[in-house]
Amino acid sequence: MAENESLDLADSRRWQLACHAIRQGKSSREVASRVVRGIYSGLRAAFKEFAKKGVTVKDMLAARDDAHGMHGLVKKTRGHDYAQLFAETALAEKGASDDAFLENYVWAICEKMFDQVAREVVPCENWDNFPDLNRHFNEVREEIARDVRRIADNLAKDPDWLPKRQGAKSGGSKVDDTLAMLDESLLGVPSK
Repeated sequence: MAENESLDLADSRRWQLACHAIRQGKSSREVASRVVRGIYSGLRAAFKEFAKKGVTVKDMLAARDDAHGMHGLVKKTRGHDYAQLFAETALAEKGASDDAFLENYVWAICEKMFDQVAREVVPCENWDNFPDLNRHFNEVREEIARDVRRIADNLAKDPDWLPKRQGAKSGGSKVDDTLAMLDESLLGVPSK
């Protein structure tokens, strides 16, 4: 599954950028910016990969209450991480409106990544324990809540919608993210 957009921190450069920002003790606003970019670009890539396999978000929404149908769609995507999480969220959110379901799906993506980031960075210089890091994550959640709702609303209105790349209009770039990572050693320890 190397070619697929992944929900495995080790395989997702997008989420590694957020992880580095957290490890460096960046503000919730700075971390939120990287998380939002990870959500938008990750969903965009995943939905394009679904389409290459003949599966659309519209198909997945339609099969949401049909476990057999959903299983078939996930199988058609070759077990894509984002498709599997969609199916898991569908099982947990039976009867929810499309808006509510999609919002919970996006939150599930965030929580899956936050759990991995926490295991990766605690303990470190800026985060001695999980409760302190979780307080920081709560601040990040508050910062990204509007973006999560916006994504869910856009997908509910138009399941063919593809999230636009974040960062380009705000002046962010890949170069800036790469430079930010240069402050860390290969071991993930901030360099002095």
